[in-house]
This record gives sequence, structure tokens and C-alpha cells, in this order.
Amino acid sequence: ASGDTGGGMPFVPTAAAGNSVSPLAEAQLAIMAALIPDEGFLGVQGQLTANSFVLSRTCHLTGGFAFFSWFDGPHAGDFVITLGGYHSKFQPPSHYPVVPRLGLNWQVNDNLSIKAQGYYALCAHAMMAGGLLEASWISDNVVAYFKAGADFLVAWQPYHYDLELYVSMSAQVIIHFFGTHHLSFEAGADLHLWGPEFAGEAHIRVKVLVFHVSFDVSFGGGASLPEPIDWATFKKSFLPKPEAMCGIAISRGLIKESEDGRWIINPKDFVLITNAAL
Repeated sequence: ASGDTGGGMPFVPTAAAGNSVSPLAEAQLAIMAALIPDEGFLGVQGQLTANSFVLSRTCHLTGGFAFFSWFDGPHAGDFVITLGGYHSKFQPPSHYPVVPRLGLNWQVNDNLSIKAQGYYALCAHAMMAGGLLEASWISDNVVAYFKAGADFLVAWQPYHYDLELYVSMSAQVIIHFFGTHHLSFEAGADLHLWGPEFAGEAHIRVKVLVFHVSFDVSFGGGASLPEPIDWATFKKSFLPKPEAMCGIAISRGLIKESEDGRWIINPKDFVLITNAAL
């Protein structure tokens, strides 16, 4: 069974009778759902439409979500739920859905604009989340910019985590006093953490006019790949039981199966299929 539907969240808050004040937010979704028992698949996927906004109708919301689950077939036991997609360092398997980033785009007035992105995902072998906020102000005499974000990824089998935090800001002011003068300022910091074992490094930079200072700070061990798991752990975590490692089935030509498990087949139409976990 499958279906497509579109729905919207009621206006929040609901306006009083005769009041035409814009609501605080509205989210409208285009949704597609599918249940395919023969393939062992259940999926629900949605995407925000152009009518979605928050705080102001000029503050547009974008992005989507998905929930996919496989209860049979080659991907049995796998699942993924995501709002806004995946971490940039995560390589989703080919059977995972492609989901656009959750986003906010708001041109507040002629001078101020705000942009934001976010995502979250959980699957059978990893979890990740992150976000980004940008704001800029542009006028005749002042230009200012701010950016902050974070990205977090944790995976198991083998266990490994990675966290990145970053913030930067800059400003330029034009002063007309005994001529025209340009004053500028830039500052930023980046922090990268990983483990196990816990370690990290930070980069700080500051620039005022023509003076520029930057330095790095490292702690813990150096960057390294996660420790590989042994075969016994891999086999227990990811492979089916030995009796289910290889399968055999008749796709055509089966007349009936006897009580003792023997097949009675039509040799003219007989088609035999085998599959392996590999």
C-alpha cells in the first residue's frame, strides 16, 4: 500500500474572529508513505512546501524528513530516521533516502538577513546532528557578519565520535572624519574533538586593522582512525546466524512441498534462486 498526501499545521496561534494578524508559524508538508510487505519495506517521507514560515511570512522554511525501515530482504534490521539529512562526513548506504537540509531563510529588512540550517539522523550504526546560523548586516557605512555552527557524529562498531564547533564574526565601518577611514575587525575560533581516546585541537584567530594574530592549541592524542573490531565482534553484530548465511528458494516451478520438506517441481518451469549474506 502507498499513498501521497499534503497537510498543514493549523495557524499558531489561532487568530480571533475578525482579526487578520499573521500567525506565528505555519508548516505545510507534502508526505509520501509506502508499505511493501513483499520487499520488507516501510517508508514515510515528507518535505516542507513554500508556504511554510515562522515569525514572519518572509521567513521561509525548507527541508524534509524521512523514516525508512527494512524488516525483510537484504537490508532486514536496518532503519534510518532523519530530519534534514546527514553529517557531511557520513556516507549513507545507497538504499538510504536523500533528504534536503532543514533551513530558514529570512530577509528581515533591506539591511539584515538571517540564514540557518539543521539536521539530525539516527540509523542502525550511527547518530549525528548539527546546525548552522548566519546573520549579516549591510548598510552604507557598516558591514557585519556572524556565523556559528556545530556538527556531531558518533558511530559504533567500532565506536568513534567526532565533534566540530566553529564561530566567526567580522565588521567593517566607514568613518568620514578628516577624510574617509575604513576600520575592520575579524575574529573566529574552531574546535575539533574526537575519540576515543578523547583528543582535540582548537584554532583561534583575531585581526584588527592590519594586526593579525592566530594560534593553535592541541590536547590529547593526535588524530587517528578508530580501532578496528575483531572478526568475532563483526560476525555477532552484523551477520545473520550461520543457518541463515545462505538461502535457497524456488521462484518458479514448485508444485507443492511435502510434509517432510521435499519439493515436488515442474522441471519445465523450474527456477532455483540462492542468496548469501555477503
